Amino acid sequence: DSAEERITSILAWYKRVDRNPGTRDEASGLAQLCTKILIALGNANKQSDIDLIDVRADATEILEKIVSLSSKFAKSQDSSFLSTEALNAYMRCLNQSDPSASAKIADDFLRGMSSNDLYKGVVLPSPDLNTYNTVMSLWSVVGGDESQVGVNNVYQRLEVASLGEGNVTHLRPNSQTFKILLGTNSRKDNRFCIENAKEWMEKIKTLLEELGDKEMLSDVDIYNAAVSRQDNKIISNDNEYSPYWLSLGKSFDGGFKNITDDGSEKGMEEWLLDMETKQVYPTIETYEAVIQAWIETGTWDGLLRAEDWAKRSVLSATVGLQSSVIPRLKTIKPIIAAWALCGDERAPKRVKDWIDQLTMLSETT
Repeated sequence: DSAEERITSILAWYKRVDRNPGTRDEASGLAQLCTKILIALGNANKQSDIDLIDVRADATEILEKIVSLSSKFAKSQDSSFLSTEALNAYMRCLNQSDPSASAKIADDFLRGMSSNDLYKGVVLPSPDLNTYNTVMSLWSVVGGDESQVGVNNVYQRLEVASLGEGNVTHLRPNSQTFKILLGTNSRKDNRFCIENAKEWMEKIKTLLEELGDKEMLSDVDIYNAAVSRQDNKIISNDNEYSPYWLSLGKSFDGGFKNITDDGSEKGMEEWLLDMETKQVYPTIETYEAVIQAWIETGTWDGLLRAEDWAKRSVLSATVGLQSSVIPRLKTIKPIIAAWALCGDERAPKRVKDWIDQLTMLSETT
């Protein structure tokens, strides 16, 4: 099922169970159901990597239902039906097409949760690590300086909270926290910057050493976060392109571009090679980030460099026997899309060659 179909099904589920309970037990059961529905809706919305589906209004309706049930039937903070889990899920439902506004809304909730403020007469529950990570994630897709200020500000508040009184081990930063932190701060003018990435990797190493978690230093997913797209929305369901994934190569639509600033792309190559020297072996996701970056230049040289990195992943998978770098259709789609849209006379043969290569690889691995 598509994300849109899953979301439609989830909202239909809510309409079926929505009612006005007469007892506290009935209200508690309905609030738990609404929380599960919010979680399912947040997960479906997060997985929507093609369409930007606005479910905020629906999520708000469900959240308000939980709040109203809690206000009517729960008489104290300890018996409140409004949980941290429900609010975390609500934040994941915020409008992805307006990331700045969504991040600010989520950040306001985090601040209120941190001080247990009242929300429409109901005491907000305390945040957990997922709350901080969710708000950081929302800030990470805003872009530019605003993104970095937002992410770093939330992380600083997490550090303070994790050193507070009582049992605060549940607020200990995890790999997801550091992935967001590195991924956001490895950018300059919304492009990968090798200098920023190295600087922040050193900062994260220091933080991990202070936490006594040296194993995370070799986590390939943290290194991959530096070169991965923070918005995770590289495909748009635009009627201009059919099939829709041709939009991956839209930089080549109308021919090759004449762009000489390729410092960001070369920096990504350096980052991948540096991973290998540190024996943090790249995965296919690392290669795909480099390939897509070169494709987005729209240049002849960029297309050739993208092909070179795709060929290298093929070689690593077949000769090095590294299953983590086996190319897949997602790896090759940007290259096929670029050839299909560039209008070059060599395009039909190159498209066929790559399809044949992928077919052969799938038969031998």
